[in-house]
Amino acid sequence: MSLQLAMLLAGLTVSQNPTLNPETGTVRDVQTRIDPPVVTPRPSPDVQSPSTTASPGMTPPRTTTPGDVSAPPGRTPLRRPGEPSPTSPLPPGTPLTPTPADTRTPGELYPLSFATESLELSQVLKTALDNNLDLRSAAFDVAISEKNIMVALGAYDVFMTSSVYASKAVTPQRGSQIAFNLGQKTIGGSVGFERKLETGGTVNLTIGASRGITKQPFNILNAAAGTTDLATYSVAPTLTLTHPLLRNAGLRVNRADIDRAKLATTRAEAGEMLSAQQIVHDLILAYWDLLFASRDLDNKRRSASTTAEQHRRTQAEVNAGRKSQLDLDTIYQSLVARENDVVLAENVLLDRSLTLRTLMGQDFIDRKVLGIIPQTDPQALSLAPVDVNAKVKQALESHPQLRQLEISVASQRIDELVAANKRLPQLDSRLTFSPQGRAIDARADPTNGKPGISGNWGQAFKNFVNTADQRDENKGLLADYTVRLELNLNWDIQNRAPGPPTSASSSRCAAPRPSSAATAKTSPCPSSGPSTPSAPPAPA
Repeated sequence: MSLQLAMLLAGLTVSQNPTLNPETGTVRDVQTRIDPPVVTPRPSPDVQSPSTTASPGMTPPRTTTPGDVSAPPGRTPLRRPGEPSPTSPLPPGTPLTPTPADTRTPGELYPLSFATESLELSQVLKTALDNNLDLRSAAFDVAISEKNIMVALGAYDVFMTSSVYASKAVTPQRGSQIAFNLGQKTIGGSVGFERKLETGGTVNLTIGASRGITKQPFNILNAAAGTTDLATYSVAPTLTLTHPLLRNAGLRVNRADIDRAKLATTRAEAGEMLSAQQIVHDLILAYWDLLFASRDLDNKRRSASTTAEQHRRTQAEVNAGRKSQLDLDTIYQSLVARENDVVLAENVLLDRSLTLRTLMGQDFIDRKVLGIIPQTDPQALSLAPVDVNAKVKQALESHPQLRQLEISVASQRIDELVAANKRLPQLDSRLTFSPQGRAIDARADPTNGKPGISGNWGQAFKNFVNTADQRDENKGLLADYTVRLELNLNWDIQNRAPGPPTSASSSRCAAPRPSSAATAKTSPCPSSGPSTPSAPPAPA
């Protein structure tokens, strides 16, 4: 009974498992298998990494000299076309020879398909400082702001003014006109120096000299009785002081442009520092991303190398009959996936390299080496203890963004001060002091026996001051001078808008008349430039 039951169980087992040989009890493979497809080579670029290696099962790549980036890559497919598949059955009578172990490193088994160079983090930062366009632009902004400070300070430079003129006037007597002169020829010039004061005023010193010839009749009622030519020599230095009393008066108001320029320079420097910090931050992050991509590629290489060795050993066991073909196919599929991961990791490494080169400011024209292999290990960097309170205090004092906010507030306060000053009435004062030295020809008087006297420049300089006898007569030190004091008012009564941007130096009035007494008026004041001397009076 037990023998029949055993035979029945054996029959059922044979019918359910057709791969079992009922005679010998061994497993037979009756499934028709398809050989895995042959892997075709990848397209090769024009350049190759100096550290090129070959894939498992491939011939070693061509050896290259160090630094040669023009050699073709050494990567080849897993099997060359025409090679028998590692999963295909061997022809009958072929001796079973074990595949030798591959002693190459993972980097040699899976070389990069593009050229690379090794860079440390310090080299990356230095290159970025030399080539980054954003940093260059920020440096130009600082330089422009410094030039603006010089321009604002230039408003208080000493300016020189000069002029040369010549004139001729002919005025014959008409009717019963009283003719003091029938014509005049004048030639002269002036040179002056002017400087704006920080408090809002202006000081001007102008020295004018002229020589005129006047055609004067002997009889002012009858020009036909005869005329004579009188030469006049005049030297007139003029000192003019103009200063506002309300609007545009004060040191802070007049130095507003200088303060704005200095604040703009500080803001540009803070912007440059902020740009540098942001660029360094981006560079460090990009460098660590590149380091992660490089290490990830190394891990993918090791994984593919380990799978390739496992595939070799499984192939040997299949040849020896200790493992089935299904196990070899599974490992082969895993090997293909690992090699695909290596290719993707290479693409990520190239992408991170190009990103880092872009941040470094490098161009890609005629550049053969695109990849970068990072050499700085973050574990080698020394760690320093951080005092949080001290760092927060330091950030509040010198952080570029906070500094820019403070500068913006200071600039708005300057604008507020200037705007408030523009609402004041414009009240300007002007003081002019002009001594004069003149020399005029004297006509000969035969009746009194006086000879004629010709004027000259020496007499004009002597006539600046009175002689000792004239000073004893309380005529003062200066012989001929003009003093003028003016007040000019411009006031918007309704006070709805600032007044016109006029200054005291641009207002005008009639030419000053010789006088020793100070005058005050509210009409527009005269200009500070040289004036043409009036006609000399007729000699007594």
